[in-house]
Amino acid sequence: MVKFSEDLWDSFEVVAQRTEIGTQVARDLAEFLKKRAELEQEYAKKLASLSKTPLGASMFSKQGSVEKEAKSIRTAIVSMQEESAKIANAHLEFSAKLVTDVIKPLETFIKTKEADRKKHISEGQKKQKALVDAKTTAERARDAYVKAGKESDAASEAHEKAQKELSADAENKKLKENEKKASQKVGPAADKVKAAETAYHKAVETANELQGKSFTEHMPAALDALQQYEQERFGQVQGSVGDFLRLQKLVPTQMDTYLMDFAKQVDAMDHDADIDEFVKNHTSNAREPTPIPIVNYKDNLPVEAAASSSSSSSSSSSKAKEDDKAKAKDKPSEEDKKEEEMFQG
Repeated sequence: MVKFSEDLWDSFEVVAQRTEIGTQVARDLAEFLKKRAELEQEYAKKLASLSKTPLGASMFSKQGSVEKEAKSIRTAIVSMQEESAKIANAHLEFSAKLVTDVIKPLETFIKTKEADRKKHISEGQKKQKALVDAKTTAERARDAYVKAGKESDAASEAHEKAQKELSADAENKKLKENEKKASQKVGPAADKVKAAETAYHKAVETANELQGKSFTEHMPAALDALQQYEQERFGQVQGSVGDFLRLQKLVPTQMDTYLMDFAKQVDAMDHDADIDEFVKNHTSNAREPTPIPIVNYKDNLPVEAAASSSSSSSSSSSKAKEDDKAKAKDKPSEEDKKEEEMFQG
């Protein structure tokens, strides 16, 4: 199994974003299941109420028309209503178990684990910021060192120039004054270079130390924690979907084909395959960070900054038209009735 701390050690923000998306998926799943449970409960109550009412009964007549019907039809219709009541009860039980067995555990997981996830992300971001700040400090110290070095060189050159001018005219008071002033600037400038160099070396040392700890300690710890969360979240979502399927199978429906296909999709859920694909799409293949080199101020190296369908399916429905054909019974004519009465007489 791949590891975030090894394969995505330089992609902390990408991993953090994945856990955010995963958490939102869990929330959306819980919301969907809550609405489904509410619809199931509403349907069950209305179906139960309908099943208790005799066929054809009204506020004016408690006795329905079915009571006057022939036995076989009456028995069949009563049986249909009894079966509807059983189906209503099955849907009511499904709704209740959906809340207790699926929704509540999922919501509890989100609530308890979200705090831990945010804590790991916050700690990782703090460590990242500390490293960025240390690198920035090192860059500024380098710039200060380069500037101080150039100023020291300029002071030395000015002093040498003043000395040459004075050697050509040793009695010139102005040249003497210029040489003296130039001489006084050389020492402080040199001291400033030494101080800037010391600060630069210390800043680079601090940055390298933080970078090493970030690579070997800080980021691995944060990434391992986020991977553990992601694995638990996946298990919770997989369990919720699987429990939904199990409960759904208990409800008598006409959706056997759908449930078989759905079961295949649930059984096909593979945590390792998902993570492999995620890593493959985001890994940078970068090597471990190299130490920051010490540069000579004369090199004046430039600083480089590193930057980081919906397919709509339309279903066409065809309306099937059914032609009701009523079979009319022939009524005997009045003349036929008279002939029949005469015959019987």
